[in-house]
Formats: sequence, structure tokens, C-alpha cells
Amino acid sequence: MREEGTDKLEVHVAGICFLGDSVLIAKRSASRAIFPGFWECGGGQVKSGESFEGAIKRQIREEFGAVIKPLFALAAYEIPALGEKQVKIPGVRFACQVESFLNGRGPEISEEHTEWKIQKATELDGLKFIPGLKQDIARAHLRIKELTV
Repeated sequence: MREEGTDKLEVHVAGICFLGDSVLIAKRSASRAIFPGFWECGGGQVKSGESFEGAIKRQIREEFGAVIKPLFALAAYEIPALGEKQVKIPGVRFACQVESFLNGRGPEISEEHTEWKIQKATELDGLKFIPGLKQDIARAHLRIKELTV
């Protein structure tokens, strides 16, 4: 019951950020504890008092220097947790549109990543993605195309 107190739970957000038919992706640094060297689209922990949309805007701004517009929640996901109190970290993945970059030129990655690409959403073969992400990119791309027809 809520009256008996609340549990603390780590929750994440992730964004699939599109620029037209292309998607912003980044390679996780080798020092990352989970999925080092894998390609992803960015995201992270929701902070106390933050909404899911506020969290994904902040995360993408911090990781890529991008200003985004969340379009829709695409899927729930889970990643392994490294702590003892929580076995898995739940998250919500959003499809987003890149509106601009803070530097006026393009992405600037944080130390969490070693490189970035703006890649055609239909040309992702050969890149090692976090499990399930490539399929979510395809689903988000298709849904965006359906919404703009």
C-alpha cells in the first residue's frame, strides 16, 4: 500500500532521434559496464521529479547536444541492472525528431560514446546494436512515415 511507503526504482528513457529518413546513432565507449562497443540512440536515467518527456529531452541534449521533440512512446524495454536491489531497469523508448543542435552544426558526443553517425534508417546492417534496438528503429521509422502520409 502506498501509505506504507514507496520503493525506490531506477527507470530509464531512450530516444530514437530522426532527421528525415535518417537516425542519430552513437557507439558506446569500451568502458561502459553494459553493452560496451554497441551502437545505440541515447538515453538514460529519469531523475526525481522529471517526466519521461523531460528526461529524454535532457538526456539527448547532454549526450549529443541536440534539441529534440518527442513524437510518441514506442515501446517499453528492460536492461540488466548491476546493483543488488534491482535485477532489471525498466525503460520507455521514444521516437523523436531532431529540431536543432546546440552548436548549430551537428552532434557533439559525451564521454559515454566514441563516435556518432547520422545513418539512413533503412541502412543499419553490419552495425552491432543493443538487443532489440534495430527492430525498434525500423518500427519507429515505419510509424512516422504512416503518420506523415
